[in-house]
Amino acid sequence: LSGNSKFSYHRGALQISSLAFRLGNIAGTGTAQLLLATPINFDVELELGRIDLDSLLVPLLALDDKNSESEQATDMVGSTDAGWLSAVFPEDIAGTLTVRVDAMLYRSQAVRDLRVDLGVASDVLNINEVSALFPGGSNLTFFGSVTPKEGMANLSGGIDGESDNFRGLLKWLEVDVSSVPA
Repeated sequence: LSGNSKFSYHRGALQISSLAFRLGNIAGTGTAQLLLATPINFDVELELGRIDLDSLLVPLLALDDKNSESEQATDMVGSTDAGWLSAVFPEDIAGTLTVRVDAMLYRSQAVRDLRVDLGVASDVLNINEVSALFPGGSNLTFFGSVTPKEGMANLSGGIDGESDNFRGLLKWLEVDVSSVPA
């Protein structure tokens, strides 16, 4: 991990500009503003170059195989323990996070122009935009919100997309298309 930036702090406001960082093979730039008041308010923008997700997933897949073999994996689906919700919906915090990735290698092909734009306030995680250009001449945009409801996270939103080669997209996702008419 390496990085450098310019920052200033005045009357409870931290301003980070000209942020440049490297975490392994991932390099990025960004800016951030953090207002240390009640509620804590933040505005973070990050831009990343190329992420090789295939390489990053190898250790996680190996870990998953070990957990499956030892049967120590925890299943969160249907769990009544909602203690994790306080981490997702912290009180007294509001702000935005925008992340842009030029290219992300997944399944040996590039997902381009990935954009994640989130906002949090008043126990609501707003998904303003999650979008990307996928193999097969496809693009997808998701927007919505996550709210706590009866001790669980409630996701609602919409998806918009189009594809020039939907069959190519499905093949990239390793979906069997042999029974789908041409």
